[in-house]
Amino acid sequence: MELSICIVNWNNRQLLAECLESIEPQRDDLQLQKVVVDNGSSDGSAEMVRERFGWVELTANAENRYYAGGNIQAMEQAVAPLVLLLNSDVRIPPG
Repeated sequence: MELSICIVNWNNRQLLAECLESIEPQRDDLQLQKVVVDNGSSDGSAEMVRERFGWVELTANAENRYYAGGNIQAMEQAVAPLVLLLNSDVRIPPG
């Protein structure tokens, strides 16, 4: 692994899906770890990640641990020497 991408989510199902969809086509040969921590979303975010993005390491919290707590959880799972904290409303543009 070269880069661990850590995303914390709370009730942003559609934004999260668009973010995850934008990552894979842009990675080239980079070895990526993708980690999502869902903070107790009630909009089906965790289920959507399980169903559509099997390549993502998902932690589904029962409660909202807020942004800092979610990022700490995600970073504890990171295995790459570089870590990117990415918000779920970010899209990785082509190129």
